[in-house]
Amino acid sequence: MDAEKKCPRCGKKWETPKYIGRIFHDFRRSAAHEMWKSGNSIEDCMKTTGHKTDAMFKRYADLFSTEEERARQLEVQNRRREWRKNLPVNVVTMPKKTAVQ
Repeated sequence: MDAEKKCPRCGKKWETPKYIGRIFHDFRRSAAHEMWKSGNSIEDCMKTTGHKTDAMFKRYADLFSTEEERARQLEVQNRRREWRKNLPVNVVTMPKKTAVQ
């Protein structure tokens, strides 16, 4: 875009924007991203925001690969924690690592 408000590709001029400031979709995008970031599942977020497919939600919520990886790691940690709770008492487990002083 240049100072004359022309598209560099086709030369079409931009008109005055129809909406100025924040619009509904700005808030929807922020809500989707923040809900997922706070630990909600993608399915729960999609129900709240009204998205029908995972792909659209991921694109809309602007989910970054590092955040997705972090979410997967947290999910694995939670599963391990639940698994350890359900272990029988007589199962020998690895001792916890202690900090070196």
